[in-house]
Amino acid sequence: MRTAVGEMCRTVVHLAAAAWRSPDRFQWFSDYLELHGLRGFVRLAVAFTTVLISSIPFINMASPDGASDPVRYATATVAGVGGTALALLWVTTSWPDRRRSIAFVAAADVLIALGIVSDSAPLAGLAGATVFAVIGGYCAFFHGTRVLVAHVAAVVLVTLALAVMTALAGDPAMAVSKGIVVLLANMVIPVTSQILLGMLSSDSVESRRDPLTQLPNRRGLEQAVASVGRYRPRGSDDVVVAIVLDLDAFKRVNDARGHECGDLVLAETARRLAAAIADTDIPCRMGGEEFVVVGRRPLREVAVLAERIRTAVLAPNQGLRVTASVGVAWADAESMSADSAETVVENLIRSADRAMYDAKRSGGNRVRLHTDADTDDAGSCAG
Repeated sequence: MRTAVGEMCRTVVHLAAAAWRSPDRFQWFSDYLELHGLRGFVRLAVAFTTVLISSIPFINMASPDGASDPVRYATATVAGVGGTALALLWVTTSWPDRRRSIAFVAAADVLIALGIVSDSAPLAGLAGATVFAVIGGYCAFFHGTRVLVAHVAAVVLVTLALAVMTALAGDPAMAVSKGIVVLLANMVIPVTSQILLGMLSSDSVESRRDPLTQLPNRRGLEQAVASVGRYRPRGSDDVVVAIVLDLDAFKRVNDARGHECGDLVLAETARRLAAAIADTDIPCRMGGEEFVVVGRRPLREVAVLAERIRTAVLAPNQGLRVTASVGVAWADAESMSADSAETVVENLIRSADRAMYDAKRSGGNRVRLHTDADTDDAGSCAG
């Protein structure tokens, strides 16, 4: 019996530790929703749910246990109007990034707390604290364990305060029972969902990641390219760009120094590549010593970025002088949407790949610009 209990405890600790160490999965889940065309539905669902929650303080004003003085009325009004504003942001602005999503969680928690403390009867407010579970569910799906823990901690503090107020009002038994209900609703379901979803997302991410370089692999690139269509052009010259780089004479590295050294060179190349590009760019190891970057930026920055990548690779690596041939192709960003992104990017990668081989035939360690996917005219910059 003790062995079984001990094993169970170790399993729980292991799952909790793994969940705590797991990265925030906002981007992964956002990309998944976009890949399956579900972002619009989720935006409406979040907005509709937020509006419903925001209506509660206004409805409670008509109850004897609701707001009973000017301060409580003002507090309830702030909660209701603030929540409605949050809902409108979901339907009137672009899909949020991770920081905006966390700000939504924090704002929602504050507004819900204001709404429930505006009730004149503490027990009514305590019962209303179950609404926090909706935000807990959002955290479980969109974010990592740390965001959820911060949310649950806030819920526990509010719940304990309301339970104490209910007990002091003369009903300690109800304070305990309702407090337990609120804590169960806000902890068991969201936390369990967080752990299970964390395990599923981890497996999904690992299947799309190159184990050596930790960059997306070919499958990861295919699933991520739809996000390139998400970014709006910053100007009329905004383009979608694909950059293909292949290390020159890499076989000599493996032959002379061994595959272990070759792996270190590839891992360091991946690190430098990731450091040379923007956060919105998608780096990928296609296989062997070939890497790809897909992104969106003004046309005037394309050649500069390609040269920065070539120079980054050129720095000494594991005591070796490693060079790369770089091919670049681009297309007008305004003509690309999330639906057409995969086809456009595939064509660009093929064009950039041809330009990369042109660079190799010209001696390597240079950038070759493929100016049109339908022609063979190109320009080059040698290092």
